[in-house]
Amino acid sequence: MSPGERLTRFKLCSVYSHLSLYLIVVICCVGSFVSDQNAAAEEQRPNPQENNHRIEHLESYEITYPHWLQPARHRRSIHGEKQHPSEAEVLITAEGEEMTLRLHRNEQLLAPGYQEIWYSPSGSRQTSYSPSTGHCFYHGDVQGVEGSSVALSTCSGLRGLVTVNTSVSYLIEPLPAVTMDTQPPHAVFRAENLRLPNGTCGQHHSNQGQGEGLGDLIQGMMSPWGGRERRDVGQSMKYVELLLVADHAEFQKHGGDLNRTKTKLLEAANYVDKYYKSLSIRVAVIGLEVWSDQDRISVSGNPYSTLGAFLAWRRKQLHTLPNDNAQLITLV
Repeated sequence: MSPGERLTRFKLCSVYSHLSLYLIVVICCVGSFVSDQNAAAEEQRPNPQENNHRIEHLESYEITYPHWLQPARHRRSIHGEKQHPSEAEVLITAEGEEMTLRLHRNEQLLAPGYQEIWYSPSGSRQTSYSPSTGHCFYHGDVQGVEGSSVALSTCSGLRGLVTVNTSVSYLIEPLPAVTMDTQPPHAVFRAENLRLPNGTCGQHHSNQGQGEGLGDLIQGMMSPWGGRERRDVGQSMKYVELLLVADHAEFQKHGGDLNRTKTKLLEAANYVDKYYKSLSIRVAVIGLEVWSDQDRISVSGNPYSTLGAFLAWRRKQLHTLPNDNAQLITLV
């Protein structure tokens, strides 16, 4: 093996070892957004006793009504399904300032041959070969702000991370519309205002460590900021094909809703891909499996036994869905 090949192998092994950490950070921390059923159309400090429990993880937030500039509105297919544009510009407000988000669909998020796997109530394995284009996950930047970064989804409103600079980052999340005729309001808030709930966000990691991980994620998604060298134009891009697996507890966390579970995991993968892109590495999802009926392995509070069981399961399944790295997302 040549020195160059050894270096490449070392870099990819380092990527594999860090993928788990960043997936935990983005799913648990970036994913702990507000879901307030009684939001007023003004900045407010939530009362945990009156609002949905997820509001407890915010110190404050304000309301914004995203305005689609380009295209002016979503088109619909002949079947009535919303079609997501390849590029878009969306105007939002945060802390009294207007920002235009320039978005382009992350066409490399789903690898060629991408599969979705789930199970019927009787345990029958179901497989869908979804197209790798036309989805609702985007990367981008803030117009006129050099080095800014955006990673979000438009599957149901805007949901994601807007990084303006090294000290200012916002999370945005849709809130329930007052009526079906109004533009859905969104909560927007500083990333540091997201307070992590005790006993979640990966129970084997401290909150301090997760805070550092979230900060690293935000900085890593920015270019040229974040302490990283600007990528050499001549440097070749490396690709990692990722298999995401949600256990039954994760499925139940999202109300037993298959589409909601899949969307949340793909949102996380979109953040991770944005992070590693600055390192000349693309993380593409080759498969997404949801244990919708029951766990396929023994998932316990012991991380080592769960990891061992998952690795054994992956080895048996590898021939049916080859992948470079697999991650189990679990609440246990």
